[in-house]
Amino acid sequence: MSEELRRSYLISPKSPERARDLTEAVNRIGRKFPDVKIVKISEKESLAVLAIPDRLLPSVKSALADEYFVEQNRPLGY
Repeated sequence: MSEELRRSYLISPKSPERARDLTEAVNRIGRKFPDVKIVKISEKESLAVLAIPDRLLPSVKSALADEYFVEQNRPLGY
């Protein structure tokens, strides 16, 4: 069976208050959706990077929608 396609997404807080809870929110997503891989969490930069399978993207976005932005992580293209 082939590996399911995952795309990289940046998770960032919508408000400074949510920045404190970023690690907990990302870990909660990881527990709720085991197929989502946590690539990086940086509290200093107030962002996380998750590898999310396409089929789970709507559910993950919905779970984070009120407090966090979920944006596709695009290569810089140098």
